[in-house]
Amino acid sequence: MNRRAILFVLALTVSISLNVVLIRRVMMQDDMRLAELLHNREQHGGSGLSERTAVWREPSRRIQNNSKDDTVTPPGIGEGIRGAVKNSNHGSETENNVTTSNGTSLTHNPLPPEAVSIVHPQAPWTFNVTAADQFRVEAEEATKTQNLFVMTQKNVKLNSSLKYQAEKRYFNITKDLYSWLPRDQPFGFRKYKTCSVVGNGGILVNSGCGTEIDSADFVIRMNLPQMRNYTVDVGKKTNLVSANPTILRHRFNSLRSKANQEAFLNYTRHYQDAYLYFSAFTYRFCAKLSFSAYKAVQNAKGKTTNATVIFGHPQHLDLATKFWKGKYNIKEKRLTSGLYFVGASMSMCEETRLYGFWPLYRDRQGRVLTHHYYDNVTMSALHQRVRHHSMPEEFAVLRGLHDRGVLQMTTDRCSS
Repeated sequence: MNRRAILFVLALTVSISLNVVLIRRVMMQDDMRLAELLHNREQHGGSGLSERTAVWREPSRRIQNNSKDDTVTPPGIGEGIRGAVKNSNHGSETENNVTTSNGTSLTHNPLPPEAVSIVHPQAPWTFNVTAADQFRVEAEEATKTQNLFVMTQKNVKLNSSLKYQAEKRYFNITKDLYSWLPRDQPFGFRKYKTCSVVGNGGILVNSGCGTEIDSADFVIRMNLPQMRNYTVDVGKKTNLVSANPTILRHRFNSLRSKANQEAFLNYTRHYQDAYLYFSAFTYRFCAKLSFSAYKAVQNAKGKTTNATVIFGHPQHLDLATKFWKGKYNIKEKRLTSGLYFVGASMSMCEETRLYGFWPLYRDRQGRVLTHHYYDNVTMSALHQRVRHHSMPEEFAVLRGLHDRGVLQMTTDRCSS
């Protein structure tokens, strides 16, 4: 082996070693960050994790409670996380061959299982009507969801200009764009009794939550998730599904050809007559991709699809971002789709139930989780690619709302 080859191998080895160290450090920082968040929220009155965070969820009962939940709860999973993170600072870290929740063998250095395997008796979740209504009113005043969630002919003017949500550029409300918009909001204020908001977390694998998810009056899903072969865990019903325009670029070659468009239509067929919600006006490139999707769906309407494409209003996304980040001091560049649609659901639905929301690498039984229920990529492998989101902070906020009875978050197996 000549000298140049030896130097190249040495440089490559050093680079890989540095990357591994950096990734582990980021993982540890996020784990400690989540532990600190949960500790702080537990110290400030019931917005951390409580005894409701049990291992296997027993059948919950819906209790109408108009008083504030002042139940004193024993130490919850937060203590387990803090202890595990503290213990993990001692000794060297090692990588282990593990089996994921969907049976795939992977090499992974996840959060220690001690952090998520704390067992506490299950307390029935209590729907606090007063707290839910108070939150709904506050959020509505800040975000104007009733009027701005979907771009309509009532909340924009023909030939006017609007600013892209994340750019300084403006776009025009042309005659064509205006004609594509619904006359009014398709979703009313507290129109539905119950809503399921379904995240794509690997914690849904083997959850058996499909029937419970489908029992809601309205089901919301995020980012065009795969559902075929997973219905036992995630259900079949979809009323509203978000579609990040970048998915069109990566999965369907930006819908450039007829074959790409047909592949997109075939993929979305299992959403049946759902609304496909595109954040078309976040960036300029999103608009072009979203318009292509609208045309493809419209041309196939009544033939291979009955879906309806709708566009999010950029002002609503801006207001929602300010509300969540301002009220809860969430430090992140952009909200996740999950948190954004939780807010929308609170406006549309009397009672909101969450599934598939879990930011940790293992569940409470120590199973290694994949990033999504439909893939084999561990959460740590994608850690560097989701740095613009702060999932631990969002999770702590949602758990706080769960504990107050504002919404229900299911992070265990559902009852059969």
